[in-house]
Amino acid sequence: MIAVDVLNKFNYLFSFLKKLIILSCLLDNMKCLLIFIKKIINIMKQVKQYLGRRSVVFALIWAATYFAALLLLKYGAMPKPLSLAVALIPIVTFTIFIYNYIKGIAAMDEVRQRIHFEAAVIGFSLTLLLTMVLFLLSMCDITNFDWFGYPEMIVYCMLFYYIGFFISKKKYAA
Repeated sequence: MIAVDVLNKFNYLFSFLKKLIILSCLLDNMKCLLIFIKKIINIMKQVKQYLGRRSVVFALIWAATYFAALLLLKYGAMPKPLSLAVALIPIVTFTIFIYNYIKGIAAMDEVRQRIHFEAAVIGFSLTLLLTMVLFLLSMCDITNFDWFGYPEMIVYCMLFYYIGFFISKKKYAA
């Protein structure tokens, strides 16, 4: 009877420690996420400083139109011509944003241009790699569209660009 009580207390303690470890991992992941967000905010400040307010404004307009179109197309019941018009709006705003972004990069000095160029090359290469891997996995019927659908691919492309930016920035800062 005493052994059963000790075993129950040990199981309770083990369960508590397991929950504590999971909580600790979650907090550590949140800390890493906050550090990453802080770095992205610093990069956006640098981008804002060098590219000007116009490019940042168009980036925000594109993000707003993209998410609005995403929500409307996902949850709104619209006829096909209207849904096509809604789908085209973010394409137009993204084109305007990219045009202004490229103009801003062209106005930078050579080192900053090279940093952004290398970030684009790294981001494109990683995106191409991910697309290739996902295509091959889909050929094997091993895919998870909740994590790797089209909307998530846009986030991964941006993430890959920022990874390239961090790598290139570190390379030229030394």
